[in-house]
Formats: sequence, C-alpha cells, structure tokens
Amino acid sequence: MVSLASFCTGVIIGRSCGKDQLGLYVLGMSIINFLLQMQYAFISSPYTVFSPQLGGASRARYTGSTLLHQWIFSATLAIILAAVWIYLSPGRGPQGLDVIVLTLIFMGSFITFREYVRRICFSGLHLKAALFLDAGAALAQVAGLLLLAYLGKLSAARAFGVMGLGCALMGLAWLRWARRSFTISLTEAKADFARNWSFGKWVLSGNLAIFISYQFFPWALTFLDGLAAVGILAACQGVIALSTPFLEGSAIFLEAKSARVFAQGGIGDLRGFVGKSAVIVGAVMALFSLTLLFLGGKLVVFLYGPQYAGQNQLVFLLSLYILLAAIAYVFHFGFRAMDRQFYIIKANLLRLALVLTLGFWLVKVSGPLGVAWGLLAGNLLVAALHCLDFLRISHDGRRQ
Repeated sequence: MVSLASFCTGVIIGRSCGKDQLGLYVLGMSIINFLLQMQYAFISSPYTVFSPQLGGASRARYTGSTLLHQWIFSATLAIILAAVWIYLSPGRGPQGLDVIVLTLIFMGSFITFREYVRRICFSGLHLKAALFLDAGAALAQVAGLLLLAYLGKLSAARAFGVMGLGCALMGLAWLRWARRSFTISLTEAKADFARNWSFGKWVLSGNLAIFISYQFFPWALTFLDGLAAVGILAACQGVIALSTPFLEGSAIFLEAKSARVFAQGGIGDLRGFVGKSAVIVGAVMALFSLTLLFLGGKLVVFLYGPQYAGQNQLVFLLSLYILLAAIAYVFHFGFRAMDRQFYIIKANLLRLALVLTLGFWLVKVSGPLGVAWGLLAGNLLVAALHCLDFLRISHDGRRQ
C-alpha cells in the first residue's frame, strides 16, 4: 500500500505539474527519508528488538516511552525545519524548496508519525491493523492528489500537505484504537531513551552511509543541472520501481531464510543457499533489465507523459544498478546471518567515498546519465566486495 501510494504520487505529480515540481517532490521526499532514518535508528528499530522481550505492563510502559520520544522528535523536527525555512526564505537554494520546507514544518510530524505507527503494528504482529491504516492513508492521499490535479491546483508542496493530512487521520485512528496498549511514564521514558540511544547510534552509523550514497545524487543534480533534470531522473526511477514488489518480497524471505539456514546447517549450507539465491535473483532482475532495454523509454512516456521522452538509455542503466543492488543484498543477508556486520559497513563506506568523488564528477559531466553511471559504479563495487568477502569467509569457515 505504501509503495503503491508513493508510485502513484510520483506519476500524478509528473503528469500534472511537470519536471520542476516532480524534482521538488523528490527533494522533499529526500528530507522526509532522512528524518525517517533518524526515527528508525532511535525509536522504531530499538522497539522492534526490545518490545518482544517484554509483556503486559512492561510492554505498555515501553510503548508509552517510545510514543513520548516520538512526540519530542516531532517537536524537534518542526523547530529544525523552521530554522531551515528561515534560511531559505530570502531566496537561497532551489526555487520552491522553501515552500516545501514550510509545508513539512506542519506536515512532517504527521508523516513520520505514520511510520512510527506502522512499526508499532508490525512489531506486535497486528498486520490487519497495519493494512487497514495504510490502506486508509493511501486512499486519502491518492484521492486528494487526483482531486487537486483535476482542479488544476496540484503542486509538490500541496502533495505533501495531502500526504500529511492522510497520515494525520491514520495516526488519530491508531491512537483511539491502541489507547489501552500504552502507558506514559516520564521516569521510564528517560531510562528507555538511554537504552534506545545506546542501540540506535550503531544502526544510524551503518544506515547513513547507504542513505547518503543514494540521496546525494538528486541534490547534486539540482545544483548542477536544475530541478527539471531531477524530474527526469525521478520519472525513470519510477519505472525502475516496478521491480519493488519482487525486491522487497524476496528481501523479507532471504533475511529470514539465511538466518535459519546458518543456524541449522552452518556456514557450508549458508554458502550454497546464498549462491543459489544470488543466481535466481540475478536472473530475474536481468530479465527485468532486458525488458527495459527495449521498453523502458516507452514506459516512461506512458506513465509520465511525452515531456519525458528519449530516456531509454537512462532507464536501462538504472535497471542495471538495481540488478547489482539485488545481487548485493543476497550477500548482505548472508553476512548478517553470520553476524559479520563489519563487511557490510566497509563496503557501504567505500561506496560512499566513490559516490562523493567519481559520482560527483559524473553528474557534473553527464547530468542524469552521470547519476545512473555513479549509482551503477557504486553498486558494482559493493556487489564485488560482498561476493569476494563472502566467498573467502565461507571458504575459511568450511576448512575450519
């Protein structure tokens, strides 16, 4: 539901508002995604790990603590965004970004609260509740966007307004439904924050390298080539997003299965499973890339309109970058199953260094195509390092 709503939002903005507004939407989502990384590290991820270990009143108090943490996070978020808006308001930065930030001052807290609620539901295995709330927010969001587009009033900033209102409705529904499942205690909240901070700072350090590697490109492209170029990139990435259901579904399966195979059969069985999985995932994504080699440009025009024509090469390069990302995450879950997080962090840091150097030069020289080449180079590096490190570790483990 969330992925579908996001996909539809990009298509509606791209067709109704043009390249510049789609580019602004991408920059706004980049800000939201950064905030969600912070929230995930210090609130959602610790809750997912620690809450199953608690029961009854203890769990209710811990849930109440994280709810209080979320409210404090939202207030801090609004203050920081207000400061950013004051800085941008005299005309600094890309044109229109100040309006996006102003909208997020009021709506960003609702959007991040929605993700908090989803994680709470998933952690407690309340899947029906999560589906109901996500469906309601998604329908409200898409319906609101279509109405604004029909009236000729849609813009990137108003899209975030509609998104925030849908998330607010979902959040209020959850608060009413779950009001007996949390108890707020200031003393407990302080102690729980210390524990969450100790856990979350390592999660954040690992995730930020990945996040910056991907989110660096839209901002670099904005300042070097303008918002229209970001809009073209976003439209092409929207076509690539058609592979998201397969990638997310297989990731959920591979993460759980890798851990089980290693626990039951050791490193030898894990090596076989990871190898077969890499071949299967790679074959499926290679077929996807081959399809986009011939149809990618036509799909962009079909979904986003004729103003995005002529992007077949860009779509194909982005599909290759996704292919390498898919292969890399197979080995990623193998490292995680063996508790060898160092190799994941090492590869991500090296990719970040490559992105900030070679990647920036490629964007400067080739614009959106440079972004695709930079993403492709970064994922080729990660996939190669993951493959070599995994083969070496698993070979040494089998000999022992």
